[in-house]
Amino acid sequence: MGLKFTTKSAMTLLLLLCTACTAIQHRDISQLQVKAVSAMPSDPAKWQEIVNTVRDGKEYVFLIHAGEKFPLKINLVFPMAKLQPGVNNLLFTRDTYLLYSRKGLEISFDGQRWAAIADLKSQRALSGATKNEFSVSIGTSEAEGTQLAIEMVAK
Repeated sequence: MGLKFTTKSAMTLLLLLCTACTAIQHRDISQLQVKAVSAMPSDPAKWQEIVNTVRDGKEYVFLIHAGEKFPLKINLVFPMAKLQPGVNNLLFTRDTYLLYSRKGLEISFDGQRWAAIADLKSQRALSGATKNEFSVSIGTSEAEGTQLAIEMVAK
């Protein structure tokens, strides 16, 4: 059991990202308990308790420390291809706060300035990223054969 957020339509999200202005919220979390994700139990029932209390109006702040890594699952399905399941690890390079509430999931890098997780423009402003890169390439090598590489970088 975990926290899951979905977007019904990629086109709706893309349209929102193109037209939305930066929406960084300032929030005092000193009255909220901040819990390190690494210290959270792996018991699905405990995560369900969090989901239930958020439905009742409580907010949770989770902290992921720089240097922590978590298994990353990515599901990509297109009309012409899909990604086969595999294991990657997402390594956090800076402290990251996640606020979970009835409004959804918000992200912060200092615990004071927050952006909705789906608002990539505001996340970019929060993180100080000034450049985004997206590339797709196809190539081959003797060791790995033909390969398709997709790279997304925000710096």
